[in-house]
Amino acid sequence: MYDHPKDFAHELAIQQILAKEYGVKNREDRIELWDHIIKFTYYEQYFAYEIQDSKGDSEARKQDSYAEQAWRKSGASFHNRVLKQLRRSERAEIDGGDYWLHVVKSETTPMKRYNTELEPMDDVEEFVLTY
Repeated sequence: MYDHPKDFAHELAIQQILAKEYGVKNREDRIELWDHIIKFTYYEQYFAYEIQDSKGDSEARKQDSYAEQAWRKSGASFHNRVLKQLRRSERAEIDGGDYWLHVVKSETTPMKRYNTELEPMDDVEEFVLTY
């Protein structure tokens, strides 16, 4: 599947053309595409963190912060992906890493929902509008 809502919208546009112009029976496929599109939200993930020599160490070896924005279907999975990426980049806790990453502050903020310019066809309009 796709990682960006525009890819789903492009596929949906093709499916709607096939249904309208050529009579292709693809209602279930279009509902599935709408389901994916509707779930996308643009999130901002922020971490303030410290790198320590070992777990429970009172001295911070490094203090830093990191922010990233992306379209995702789930704020929790975005949070986990960014945290894992931070741990890898700081060589902390993963694969026998050298350091311990202590999260001081973490915020996952939904910024906006994805809006496509496509209008749902009559046979799926109720599904889209009641979501």
